[in-house]
This record gives sequence, C-alpha cells and structure tokens, in this order.
Amino acid sequence: MKIKLIVTAACAAGCAALNAATLSVPTAVQSRPDPASAVIAVLKAGSEQPAATDKAGPAPAGWAAVEVAGPF
Repeated sequence: MKIKLIVTAACAAGCAALNAATLSVPTAVQSRPDPASAVIAVLKAGSEQPAATDKAGPAPAGWAAVEVAGPF
C-alpha cells in the first residue's frame, strides 16, 4: 500500500533535484509537513531518494511530497 508521505527537506540536500538522487544523509519520513509529526521511517544515507509526487497537492517550502511503499 502506497501512502503519500512527506520527507524532511532539511535532511535531503537539494530538495529541488528529486530526480532519483542519492541521499547523502539519513532522511526522516513524516506523515505531515510538520517537524512535530511522527517519524514513520528513516531513509538511509546512500539510498535512492523517492520520486516526488503532487498527488497530495503542493508541499510547503522546505518539504517534498513523496510516495513510499509500506503498511503505514
């Protein structure tokens, strides 16, 4: 099941370049674009950055909307 999730752009250097970039640092995946929201996954440094999506609407500045597979 895929659910639209938000990835913290502060941890994902180069948020604007989401074209299959490799993450340089561990990146928190959160269900909402809010630093206080629960972290549901952490993408490891060196893993491929998920593709951006606009299915949830535009993400706020400093955040990127992505789809991540999982039972969330």
